[in-house]
Amino acid sequence: MWQAIWEFQEELGRRRVWTHETVCVEATRLLEERADKPYRHVVVDEAQDLHPVQVHGRPPELRGFAVQKDELDALAHTVRRWLDAGVEPGEIGVAARSNMLADSAAAVLERAAIPVRSLARAQEADDGVRIGTMHRMKGLEFRCVAVVGVSDRQVPPPGAVTPTGEDPLTHSRDLQRERCLLFVACTRAREQLHVSWHGTASSFLAPLVG
Repeated sequence: MWQAIWEFQEELGRRRVWTHETVCVEATRLLEERADKPYRHVVVDEAQDLHPVQVHGRPPELRGFAVQKDELDALAHTVRRWLDAGVEPGEIGVAARSNMLADSAAAVLERAAIPVRSLARAQEADDGVRIGTMHRMKGLEFRCVAVVGVSDRQVPPPGAVTPTGEDPLTHSRDLQRERCLLFVACTRAREQLHVSWHGTASSFLAPLVG
């Protein structure tokens, strides 16, 4: 297959013709070379119909820490940086796998004089950074998102995954469900994504952090 793709690309070059995808690749290259970017973001519907070369965004920020305190202190610093850059508090979302960690993150932000609002309380106003569990992030969208606590034994939590010796098929399905939950949380960001953990990173992040 790859040989066929290579030969096709070579033939395009010889004929000096373009496909829609190669035009997108060239457009991306030209935009990356420009100091001034014409667009801050785009709104996309039916994204499953897009080829990967048509989607070009800022890569996520991935950070690991020794202990949870350092991770949450870094979260406060990141959120403050977004606010100082002009992002409104209601345009920032923070997600965690558990309610306990979400509450801890909210407490750290409040101590840093950053207004927060819980996603678990639907009646709260929108004039604060929205914090909640990954489940609560479904259907929402923010300019900037921080996903915290993506650590081993937290994502996924052991109690959420059936042991493989007990039922291999259910084990596989449980892992896929947890991966999808992390994916949903991370894809709530339109512009910037911050993913962090303390201790050992989740196995789900292995392809990104090695």
